[in-house]
Amino acid sequence: MIFTSPYPDVRIPKGKTLWNMLELHARERGEKSAFVCGITDKVLTFAQMLKKAEAFSAGLTAQGIWKGDTVVLHSFNCIEYPVVFFALNQIGAVCSPSPTLFNGKELAQQMETAKATAVIGHKALEKVVVEAAQLRGIQSQRCSSLVKVLQRLGLSSKLYTVKSRRKRDLIALNLPLTLPPMDPMDVVTLPFSSGATGRSKGVELTAHAMFATSAQLAAQEDDLSYYLGVLPFFHILAALLFHATVFKGVALVVLPRFEPETFLGVIQKFRLEKITLVPPLVLFLAKHPIIDQFDLSSVKVVSCGGAAMGKEVERAVEKRLKGARVVQGYGMTEFAGGVANGSLTHSRAGSTGRLLPNVEMKVKDLKTDEDLPANKTGEL
Repeated sequence: MIFTSPYPDVRIPKGKTLWNMLELHARERGEKSAFVCGITDKVLTFAQMLKKAEAFSAGLTAQGIWKGDTVVLHSFNCIEYPVVFFALNQIGAVCSPSPTLFNGKELAQQMETAKATAVIGHKALEKVVVEAAQLRGIQSQRCSSLVKVLQRLGLSSKLYTVKSRRKRDLIALNLPLTLPPMDPMDVVTLPFSSGATGRSKGVELTAHAMFATSAQLAAQEDDLSYYLGVLPFFHILAALLFHATVFKGVALVVLPRFEPETFLGVIQKFRLEKITLVPPLVLFLAKHPIIDQFDLSSVKVVSCGGAAMGKEVERAVEKRLKGARVVQGYGMTEFAGGVANGSLTHSRAGSTGRLLPNVEMKVKDLKTDEDLPANKTGEL
């Protein structure tokens, strides 16, 4: 028995990628904010983002990064992060994001597993990146990996080159660059998932998969002025969020990490109507006394993913944030992000909502291999 989404299918054109959406918004709404730094208030417009991503692509290819290479991205959230992601996409390289809490050994393990030829890291994480490079033996003839912690992009982050430490930008602003057309079936990102057993595993996600999932999610979203990017971009939930905002052509307010006063201040300042969180942060909203010091009356929806959350927490937040609803969603890295999502009109306490557009699912009995109907327990 196949269960289908109650929503109409979303048209997902063949051959389209998120890069095409970035080009479209840069052309039609170039001065509109794409990413806003929640710490410094610096803004990256769609036009600026496209220009920097194109220039960065040229700089990367000048340094020997090309189609088919895998590059580990080791950085906190910042407004440059999407620039790096899209620049790698444009040249056909694969972006493999890594958790910022990794030590050098753990980062080296991901580099090895991903067969990465380079790593781009935040200046604040340089020590870890250099240690990982040394563990990978990048100075020896036995290993072809090359570490590049890139020179700053001219915005809020500082990304330097470990190799030379010269004070010139890696971004080649006037470098001619001829690229093969992007194949939507090319792998563009390699996030790592804990999987069911053993070590974390890289999940190959194509340009088409990320475009399609962004289209599905964007179809469910209202046209809000700002969304919040506080969850780490290396996680599929947060990555999908910044992909969907680029797809939709709306602004994402970016925070490098969760800090209570900064987090609450951004919600208050930007009058955020919807915030996407994980259960510990939703619990923070329900329990912490500092909440009462901020005006969170703009919040209409608290969307929660990443893990299951009890209905008691939902009710506690709704009681505290008058007028807000808590909804949950479900997805996996292996599904390219989202599968189901709650909404204001269709949400039941403690559930993960309804299937997104275009999604089909079945539930099987693992002992008999039978398809199961509604209200039976089995494996998705």
